[in-house]
Amino acid sequence: MSTGGWIVMLVSVITSTALFGWCIWRVARTPKASEKMHGFEFETPDETEQNQLDRSNL
Repeated sequence: MSTGGWIVMLVSVITSTALFGWCIWRVARTPKASEKMHGFEFETPDETEQNQLDRSNL
């Protein structure tokens, strides 16, 4: 491989590794991150109908 190819490869590998490391560090060092996590209860119309039918059959 040429010198230019080695330079490009090294810059790419170093940049990718640094970004990965920064992301891991950021996630690991965020205080109380679990309290900031948000989710949602996604229920489609057919699930709503099925739940109503299940409740009425009880």
